[in-house]
Amino acid sequence: MQGKKSFTPRLFVNQNVVDLIPKGDFYRILKGKFNLAFIYELTRDCYSHAGKPSLDPVVFFKLVLMGFLENLCSDRSLEFKANMRIELECFLD
Repeated sequence: MQGKKSFTPRLFVNQNVVDLIPKGDFYRILKGKFNLAFIYELTRDCYSHAGKPSLDPVVFFKLVLMGFLENLCSDRSLEFKANMRIELECFLD
């Protein structure tokens, strides 16, 4: 079953987390330029209609792209970097 993540920005000390990222940040600009909704249609046949929902295919694509752009070779380093930097977390939604 193809999963689809829904994102709602969390508040931190009465401030939106997305507001903490500078307007000129690379990943913020990249997120504004990319519309990756077509990935759902391209990957629909790869998923079953039953069972537990998977990782959102758009999030997976963004993770792979982020690993390429950050020159990260392992899944552990990719996960660590995504959890440590707020702009990467917001890029992944």
